[in-house]
Amino acid sequence: VVFSNLAARKLLHGGWKLEGQRLEEVLEQVPVELRDAIVRGGDSLFAVHAEGDEGDEEDEQVYHLSRRAFQLNGRPHDLLLVRLLTAELRRQ
Repeated sequence: VVFSNLAARKLLHGGWKLEGQRLEEVLEQVPVELRDAIVRGGDSLFAVHAEGDEGDEEDEQVYHLSRRAFQLNGRPHDLLLVRLLTAELRRQ
């Protein structure tokens, strides 16, 4: 991980710094739904249930994952954008 914002640190690493971590190690700690979405590649929507609350839709958080490849200083990088959509979906 080269750069992470505050939201990424909270979602992926309990608020701790992500820079310098290997993505594979970070993914071992995240919900399986997020891990599967990242491993699949490309863009996707996925839902994460609160721990121990598999059936309650009120505690379900819906996210959009967007993935793009780019070059920086001649080296390949992947940009992963994870956006929480739950509030927008509930308003509709």
